[in-house]
Amino acid sequence: MKKAWMVLMGTAIILAACGQGNDKSSDGGEMQKPIDAQIDIPKQADKGEKVTLAVTVTQGDKAVDDAGELEFEVWPKDKKEDSKVVEAKHDKEGLYKGETTFDQDGTYVVQAHVTARDMHTMPKEEITIGNGGDHEHHHEGSDTSIHFMAPEELNASQDEVFTVHVENDKKPLTGAEVRLEISQEGVEKHEWIDGTEKGNGEYEVKHTFPEAGEYMVKVHVTKGDEVHDHIMETVKVD
Repeated sequence: MKKAWMVLMGTAIILAACGQGNDKSSDGGEMQKPIDAQIDIPKQADKGEKVTLAVTVTQGDKAVDDAGELEFEVWPKDKKEDSKVVEAKHDKEGLYKGETTFDQDGTYVVQAHVTARDMHTMPKEEITIGNGGDHEHHHEGSDTSIHFMAPEELNASQDEVFTVHVENDKKPLTGAEVRLEISQEGVEKHEWIDGTEKGNGEYEVKHTFPEAGEYMVKVHVTKGDEVHDHIMETVKVD
């Protein structure tokens, strides 16, 4: 009986030890805290004035100075198809900066695309240029952000992988249907490719281009009746 009691006590101690460390992931590594990005831009600026776009990236209470990708996307409000990309560089202590100018009065959206430590976030803010122009109308409903990522080089007859990050109301959109509509100018047939959800608002789409050329890629995102949005991109295949 004494030996049996000692075995039970030993087992209890081992189980208690295994139950500690709830901050471990299922593969035994430390659970990563989510990254956070805060945009800092002026609320208003003049036409033609050089404007500094800044974003501070942190993870927990620590600065993130090793972001794998960081850029700003800027477009006139309600005209996402006219967006342009502004590259950002690390300044100090998780602070990244870029510069741009605005040629016309109006209200513009500035969105930071931040990829760091296998996570992605897309905060955005608005800036008014001059008197704000006549951009008074806006789309009703949910606020959806779509970020399309393609490899730096695309080659014909080779499997290519595209990544699409989607947010709705500033939160990763899960359970959505993400499809690419691929076409070429002068070619009537459009190809449709379904994406695969990878989790946390990230979707992966695989495609093989039959030949070199310039292709138009329309990214469609739908989820029930609440989300139906798209963006248009152009890619060059060698």
